[in-house]
Amino acid sequence: MALEMKNLIEVATDAANFSTLLSAFQAAGIIGMLRVPGQYTVFAPTDAAFRRLPRGALDLLFKDPRTLKPFLCNHIVRGMLTSRDILPGEIQPLEGKALRASLDGSRININDSQIVQGDLRASNGILHAVFDVLVPLRPMLGAAA
Repeated sequence: MALEMKNLIEVATDAANFSTLLSAFQAAGIIGMLRVPGQYTVFAPTDAAFRRLPRGALDLLFKDPRTLKPFLCNHIVRGMLTSRDILPGEIQPLEGKALRASLDGSRININDSQIVQGDLRASNGILHAVFDVLVPLRPMLGAAA
């Protein structure tokens, strides 16, 4: 009997360092999208990445799903990009400005944030843990204020 592969949400839950991201997905109403069949690549900020945000920034994001959803969708790309598929240049997320991929030796950076754990495979995509939150918060938080 073949084992069924876990979806992106289950993979993130099992990794145990994405609880803030999972809470944000829930609050933004997009957790269901990452549970169903499809092909997505998630550049997933770790819990430590969220802790490095300016004080109060995360609370502001969570208060407004209209700001939170596009913020999170800027970390998600349609299609499955393994580490080998990520080439220098632009990657278009579901929402927002293009992400910038660059290579520094064997390190892969997305918007200057290093992929610290790559290629966590799921039935509906791939998750790459990133060191930092990818989206500049200042313009988003200003719009939410």
